[in-house]
Amino acid sequence: MNMQKKILEIRTNQKLTQDEFAEKLNVTRQAVSRWENGDTTPTIDTLKQIAETFRVDVCEIIGIGATCQSCSWPLNHPDYLGFHADGAINPEYCGHCYREGKFSAEKNVAEMAEKVIEALEYFNQSNNSNYTEEEARKILNEHIATLKRWKSQ
Repeated sequence: MNMQKKILEIRTNQKLTQDEFAEKLNVTRQAVSRWENGDTTPTIDTLKQIAETFRVDVCEIIGIGATCQSCSWPLNHPDYLGFHADGAINPEYCGHCYREGKFSAEKNVAEMAEKVIEALEYFNQSNNSNYTEEEARKILNEHIATLKRWKSQ
């Protein structure tokens, strides 16, 4: 389920109008309407507030199992999310790859794979895996090429 549908589901499960939902979050009804229509997304701080106010896991709002469509890093915490120039989150990309409405400096799949390999030790520890740099490089070069940012290249 995408974020816009999840926000709508949270609101309707609480039996709240857009006005009531907005009031609880100190935002406008128009902001809620734009989130639910997919025109905009909440800021990271507002996303955290939605999760806290309505006792919902933030990962559930952004989509459990979501991964960055540039580097494939798991997007399992709101602080990992990228954001647009206006501060609204971009649920498709991590903060390393997409920040203030712009993509990171990596210009091709190979450069992105090398950037991800810099975090290989952390990845192996977090996932109880034991990839070598060579194994990771092969897997990443194949996988990253399938992600949204790189498909057209």
